[in-house]
Amino acid sequence: TTLDTMEAKAIVDLIYSSDFFTLKTKENYKKRIQDMFSIHYHAYFDKLLNLHIEKNENDQVFYKELEVVVNAIKNHKKIRFEYHKPFLTKKENNKKIELAPIDTYFANNEYYLLCQGAIDSQLCITYRLDYVKNVEIINDSSFFFSELEIQSFHEKLKNITYMYGEGKMEIIELEFHESVYSNIIDKFGKNIKPKKFSNDTYKIQVKNVINSTFYSWIIGFGGKIQISGNAKQVDKFKKFLNEKFL
Repeated sequence: TTLDTMEAKAIVDLIYSSDFFTLKTKENYKKRIQDMFSIHYHAYFDKLLNLHIEKNENDQVFYKELEVVVNAIKNHKKIRFEYHKPFLTKKENNKKIELAPIDTYFANNEYYLLCQGAIDSQLCITYRLDYVKNVEIINDSSFFFSELEIQSFHEKLKNITYMYGEGKMEIIELEFHESVYSNIIDKFGKNIKPKKFSNDTYKIQVKNVINSTFYSWIIGFGGKIQISGNAKQVDKFKKFLNEKFL
C-alpha cells in the first residue's frame, strides 16, 4: 500500500525523534521518503537535525557491528565478539565471546542480541547490542535452529524480559554492589542516579512493578542487590523468601 504524505511524515518524525539512529541514517531515511513523492512535496519532509543527540553517532561502530550480527544470523554462522559492559570504576573487560546468535530484539528502550548458551544449548543469553564490539563471523562454524527451537528461545525470552500482571508499581530503594552496575542499567535504564554508600556499594531509587518476578531477579544476584530504606518493602521481601524458599 502506498503511503500518503501524513503517514510518510510520521515515519520521518519518528526516525528523527529517536536516538537509536545516527544523523547520517536519519538523513538517508528522509531522502528515501522524499524520493517517494514529487519534488513539490520534498520541503514537507525537511527536518532540523537533533544535534544534542550524541548516542550512536559513529556509523562505523554500532551499525557495522549490527550488520555483521545480522549476516551471521542469516547465514547460520557463529560470531566472536568483545562485550564492553559499563562500570562505575574503570575496569578492562575485553574477553572474547563465541556464541551462536539467535535474534535481535527491542526491550526496555534498548536493543539486545539473543544468543544460545555456550554450555547449555537450551539456555538463551542476552547482550546489550551497544556493548557488543569488534564482532567477527566464524566462517568455519555453522548451526541451525528449528522453528520449534526458535519458538522455545522466544518463550524463555519473555520470562526474562517481561513483568507479569501481578503486583503494583512502586518507588523502591535498592542497594547494589558496583560489579552489577551494568545489570542495574539494563533493568532500569541509563537515567538512574546512583549515590555512593560505601567503597563499593551504591544506592538508587527506581520505580518498578513489585512482584515475584522482581524478587526473583534480585535473588539471582546472590545478595549483590538488596532492598533497603522502606521497612514495609523489606518485610514484604522477607515474607516472600520465607514462603517460597525458607
